[in-house]
Amino acid sequence: MFTYIFNQQRNIPKLEKFISVILDITYSEVHNNLKVMPRNLKKLNPDDAYKEVDLLLKLENKLLKINIEINSILNINRLRRNIVYVCTITSSNYKKGDKNYSNIYNSIQINFNIIDKITEEFYGEYTLRSVKTNKELNNIIRVDMINLEKMNKVCYNKFTEKEQMIYNFCKLLQTTDEKEFKKISEVVMEKEESKDLLRQVEDLSNDDEYIYMDSTYSSLEEQEEDYKKMYKEEGLAEGLAEGRAQGRAEGIAQGRAQGRVEGLAEGIEQRNIDIVKNMLSLNLDYDIISKSTGLTKEEIIKINEIK
Repeated sequence: MFTYIFNQQRNIPKLEKFISVILDITYSEVHNNLKVMPRNLKKLNPDDAYKEVDLLLKLENKLLKINIEINSILNINRLRRNIVYVCTITSSNYKKGDKNYSNIYNSIQINFNIIDKITEEFYGEYTLRSVKTNKELNNIIRVDMINLEKMNKVCYNKFTEKEQMIYNFCKLLQTTDEKEFKKISEVVMEKEESKDLLRQVEDLSNDDEYIYMDSTYSSLEEQEEDYKKMYKEEGLAEGLAEGRAQGRAEGIAQGRAQGRVEGLAEGIEQRNIDIVKNMLSLNLDYDIISKSTGLTKEEIIKINEIK
């Protein structure tokens, strides 16, 4: 539901407060400057495409790419896949000939981990740093880990402002209570955006597909596998429909072309018949007509018999 909603440009303003806090910048720097990125990157795994939200933030002097991941289970393989993907996003705008590597955007990947088998803390930021001194080497790539399993095991009163915002956003993702949802959403986004989000969530919550998905699974893994199957089936159905439409169009085009050829052949044949008849009406000898048209004497006799 999260990725369905936030992959639409009209809903991106609902993320602006959250993103400004995550990046430690002012809300005004983010407001109206956040866009959904076009999905022109080759996916490492097509099944994962529906779980990602890719954003582009235009700041005063630079652009920043933001990838938001929803991980039902974060294990070592999923972590590797996520890191490879954020590296792909970062390098995707490198242009051949840029010897200074000056135009590569910074990238940040924000991971909401529902079941987290890797990290121990509720929230952590990761960049390239020295193992010995902890000095940052470069912040061109940053990965943020949000461990939803740990959020209720830490003391809210000791949170920083950033951690409080992240905590509230996580509560928004998890709550099933409408009043709590409304209260939290008004903290993490503007009031009108909060109202609009609530309407969308209510609509999706009343959708038969979402109700079915929410009520029939015993585990997140099982639900995720069914989602993959559903998306594959939808893709197959769309592909078949497109294939049929394309095939029909090609068939019509081929039929028209063949019809033109056959019609042209019929027209040429009729014209030849008319020419022979005109020559016969002038009482020309069959041998002369044969040499002029290339037809045999027998063919000329048959044409002469046509009424």
